[in-house]
Amino acid sequence: AFNIDMLRCIYCGMCEEACPKDAIWLRNEYEIAGYSRVSLNYGKWDLMNSYAAQDGKAVLAQAPTPPVPAASFQRTLAAGPAGVVHLAEVYQTAGDATAVMSLRRAQLGRCANIPVFLSSGATLTGLADDAVAVTAVIQDPVPVHHTVVLVRTGTVIDVIDVSQPSTAIGFEKAMSATAAVVGRQCPRSQGACPTTSSVQVGPPPSGGIAGWLTVSDLPRVNPGFGRWTANEPTTTIRIVNSQCENVTFASAPGPTQRRQRTYLLTEDNVPKGFGVDEVVLDFDSPDAAAAFSKSIVDNVEACPSRIPSAKLGGGSPFSGTGASGEAISGYWRTVTLPTSASSVATFRIVVAVAGKRVVYVLLTPSGSFDLSDESWAAVGLRAAQRSTQQA
Repeated sequence: AFNIDMLRCIYCGMCEEACPKDAIWLRNEYEIAGYSRVSLNYGKWDLMNSYAAQDGKAVLAQAPTPPVPAASFQRTLAAGPAGVVHLAEVYQTAGDATAVMSLRRAQLGRCANIPVFLSSGATLTGLADDAVAVTAVIQDPVPVHHTVVLVRTGTVIDVIDVSQPSTAIGFEKAMSATAAVVGRQCPRSQGACPTTSSVQVGPPPSGGIAGWLTVSDLPRVNPGFGRWTANEPTTTIRIVNSQCENVTFASAPGPTQRRQRTYLLTEDNVPKGFGVDEVVLDFDSPDAAAAFSKSIVDNVEACPSRIPSAKLGGGSPFSGTGASGEAISGYWRTVTLPTSASSVATFRIVVAVAGKRVVYVLLTPSGSFDLSDESWAAVGLRAAQRSTQQA
């Protein structure tokens, strides 16, 4: 599945050339007018039905078009390098606003239109009917940090984006500012007004494919360059791990379900073989998942005794909280193994457990083309958190 944002399309045809399945192709007929920005973000069904209508063929069933706001307002405030953009949309009914809120939440959770790194997420309670937030950074040579609050009260949806170059403002400050806006809107929007509010920090909202990392969960290697891409998850496990794990994920006993997804970095001088593989394994019980995870950690730690040429680098345990408060425990480690008399292969490993699910993530660095220890630990925690967003 894919989406094409016609507001960004320049009709160059490169997507048509790159698609390996001939699923994208350009024609002479086109449409570049719409009543809203959302209406110009075409999914598979929109494109298929557009061409079917032009060819006189039957139109396929599809999800309804998202409601269009009855009114929308946007204002921008600036103070030196910092700025605030506030978008308010008013819908005919609270049901329409709820439907659009669900769409906006998913968009905020994947944030895939530009190469941005989602550094954290939060659920805001006591602010309105529904409210979430994320912090994100555009990783250019001069980074720009954003704190984005998405909130619905009755028939009104607000998006408040606070940006500054130094660091993202905290969720509490952003929520306090948003509460003042919602407090003025709620009497007329027939929605909940701010009460005693609180912040629960966790993963960003579910976006993309539930249960998996999104491309915006992975940081760039070089500021100003790079865009991550991902394939569809598959039940065919083909990962080549470091050997220190001493396990074959495709056939190891225990998991009731095995899945894999691969992430590749583009638009940078990427060395051959660089990328991220993620394996998610489901078990019958949390105890079985924890035992399997522990066996991998023990195997990695004992690797030099089994493979004398293996060397263990940096590593440490980590912990966190899942989407619904689930306890997450994990471990990351760097492993190097010689591939010849003059070269070595480096692997970054993550093993994490969340409930009945084990998440294994592998990065294959090349020389200095690598993520930092801090970034890799954050990727590991995020992968485990994302796994809790799927039942």
